[in-house]
Amino acid sequence: MSYPPIEPYETGMLDAGDGNLIYWEACGNPDGVPALIVHGGPGSGCTTTARAAFNPDCYRIILFDQRNCGRSTPHASDPAADMSLNTTEHLIRDVEHLRESLGVEKWLLRGGSWAVTLSLACAERYPRARLRHDLGWHHVDPPVGT
Repeated sequence: MSYPPIEPYETGMLDAGDGNLIYWEACGNPDGVPALIVHGGPGSGCTTTARAAFNPDCYRIILFDQRNCGRSTPHASDPAADMSLNTTEHLIRDVEHLRESLGVEKWLLRGGSWAVTLSLACAERYPRARLRHDLGWHHVDPPVGT
């Protein structure tokens, strides 16, 4: 089910501490069940369409642009961006830092494609922070020669 378009009630740039700033936004009910939408990628970012994934009356919908994506800085297209600072480990730490900075005890993780991998890695590293998963498809390349 998709809900009507909504606008964020709060946005920010989370300082990752290594020259990266992570864009985030919150929509829906500030007192609702926290739900983090993890975008696929790499290179994409959160979208206005993703905001409509949850009932905004019931959920505190949190979206973010992974490092070097979307509105996060520096962007991967910037030749000065140090891509050695964009690893799965960095992304896991960013998600946990975002959770802590927003004062979220536990949240639902939602995503598809690359977001499935990242969400599972976060849940494995920080199992007490996960309320539940709502994971979509995961892209798997067909075997070579098919």
